[in-house]
Amino acid sequence: MGILSRFFDDGGADAVGYFLLLSSVVRATFWWTEGRRLRSQRRPVGRISRLTLFPVKSMAGIDVARLDCATPGAHVGPFGDRDFMVTLGDDHKFVTARHEPRLYMIRPKIKDEKFSLEAENMETLLINLKDIEASNIVTYGIVHDSVKVLGLDCGAKAGEWLSRFLKQAGYRLLYLSPSLEKRAIRNGTVKYAPWTSRVDLDNKMAYQDFSTYHILSESSVDDLNKHINDSSKSVSVDNFRPNIVVSGVSAYDEDNWTKVYIGDAEFSNVKLCSRCVMTTVNPKTCKLTDEPLKTLRKYRKLVPSFGDSPCFGVNLILDKPGTIKVGDTVHAVIGQPPKLAA
Repeated sequence: MGILSRFFDDGGADAVGYFLLLSSVVRATFWWTEGRRLRSQRRPVGRISRLTLFPVKSMAGIDVARLDCATPGAHVGPFGDRDFMVTLGDDHKFVTARHEPRLYMIRPKIKDEKFSLEAENMETLLINLKDIEASNIVTYGIVHDSVKVLGLDCGAKAGEWLSRFLKQAGYRLLYLSPSLEKRAIRNGTVKYAPWTSRVDLDNKMAYQDFSTYHILSESSVDDLNKHINDSSKSVSVDNFRPNIVVSGVSAYDEDNWTKVYIGDAEFSNVKLCSRCVMTTVNPKTCKLTDEPLKTLRKYRKLVPSFGDSPCFGVNLILDKPGTIKVGDTVHAVIGQPPKLAA
């Protein structure tokens, strides 16, 4: 008691500091011990068959051999997942393929740390990150639930290019520069608060919807296609836009992966991925159909609070940064899916 008495005799300020330090040490010790316990329970479940980076929200993805995983999302060199976003008009409302399916027809390209956009019957649009950052035109976009997110305007040329291709004036391209404040995952959409409220405030994201990583198995897509009665409406992995695709597992195994370990990166299953009309956009034709939502609603409406939105794939958050590669073994801890704990 001698040490504690001295803290309190000094007016209590030192005691407060002491207990804050002690609580931090206890918390760190708990999570270190918990991490070791969980890692001891992991087992191999499959292999990575495909990795995809989506530099611009709702545009085509880029298949890559490796991804460097950081808290705001995966990246290849200076280019991160969903680091760019399209907005429209003076109200800065964000635009996705839910609103404008033709965005899928725009193909981002990365070569020698240079970034460009390509589309049919359009000249290539070169985007220079250094020029965007030097101009430093800070603006914003409005995303889900009227949440304001910051971005650097990529300039009139980019806006004019998008407006010509999409045949409507007023489009702008935003870039989430590393210097700008990122949105905390737990401060996202109210609908998903029971899940995202558990995420540490330091875990932030770029322009993703609800989490920084999305994992899906090939077998889940194969099983879905068996349920779709019309074979002409079969879907592919591209309908769901995951960053990480896994082979060698049974359909929907990923639902129950509470922790995922790939290479030296570690992830947590934050929630099952609820699906919307965006999955019904044919990635090749950009035309809307009624599948796969029509079929998924028959057997994958797993979370009552998601309403009519079925679940397919898993939203992950990053626990430990690292590099993952195609061919890597995926290890996981098998447990109760978050849908049952919310």
